[in-house]
Amino acid sequence: MKAARKRRNLSQQRLAELLGREQPTIQRWEAGKSAPKTLPMFVQLCDALGVSADALLGRQPVPSADYLLKIIDEAMIGRRALPAADRRTIADALCKRLRRSAGLPE
Repeated sequence: MKAARKRRNLSQQRLAELLGREQPTIQRWEAGKSAPKTLPMFVQLCDALGVSADALLGRQPVPSADYLLKIIDEAMIGRRALPAADRRTIADALCKRLRRSAGLPE
């Protein structure tokens, strides 16, 4: 949550204001000592941070670079093979782009 807040250039105080909460509440949420008590508040928090619920919950809705590399290798069967370094670069770039579009840290 803290990383998402910082990516949006929001202070704890400003995020609290956007959500109609007090700054210590945001601090407790970030420390994992408490969490939003209602689903609507959780959705509002996701919206304010510009991230998906999965991202905020720490779930990985984006495939790993290793998984993408496996897909690239399977797609290349019977075709001219790309050098391993190029395949890895493509997989890493895809993963980075997918994570960014999901609002996750790269």
